[in-house]
Amino acid sequence: MAYRKFTPRWSLTSEDARMSSWYFNTGGNADSEDDVEAAFDTFWNAIKAWYGPSTVLDEYRWYFSASLVPRGSPWGDSARTIDRNSAGTGNVNMLPPQCAVVVTYPRPSPHKRHPGRNYLPAPLVSATTTDGRLHTSVMDAIANAAEAFLEACVAVGYQPVTVAKIQGVDSALIIPKLRVDNVFDTQRRRGYELYTAAAEREVTTIP
Repeated sequence: MAYRKFTPRWSLTSEDARMSSWYFNTGGNADSEDDVEAAFDTFWNAIKAWYGPSTVLDEYRWYFSASLVPRGSPWGDSARTIDRNSAGTGNVNMLPPQCAVVVTYPRPSPHKRHPGRNYLPAPLVSATTTDGRLHTSVMDAIANAAEAFLEACVAVGYQPVTVAKIQGVDSALIIPKLRVDNVFDTQRRRGYELYTAAAEREVTTIP
């Protein structure tokens, strides 16, 4: 067996980056990273209208291993790093950076508790409904683009998997389906660490 970890990175500001990783069981196949990268280019191009110019897909990183790396364990140094420079094309305000669109990979029992997921960067406010949910049109666009990406990977022999520990055994679970729903997740670590403006007022006290 052979395994690959593929990590696209989006820059937001000089000190912020958004990353999400996809894992593949490549079996006896290898050296199709170009094809996977091209498929992800297509994925990003299909959805980047829902992101602003400040969200820039700027790098792909690859990590290789001859055996499955347990979930949460380091993969070592990247084996391949490819630059990109593809910004969002939307022109309205973005949601707070801790908001994330989630692509989830549900599976039936006995592995129902190990769905796996990817967190995409915060989109524009125009991607939301009046009650703060992800708009149906955006949800469908992301789901369609994610399906096309994963199926393009399968076509070149890179089987997408979720890395999980099943009864104490590290496992690579094949991804049978995906879901994008209309609920935003939040990741506090993605939020701005420092404020750039503040409004302060002195409050009168009883003498």
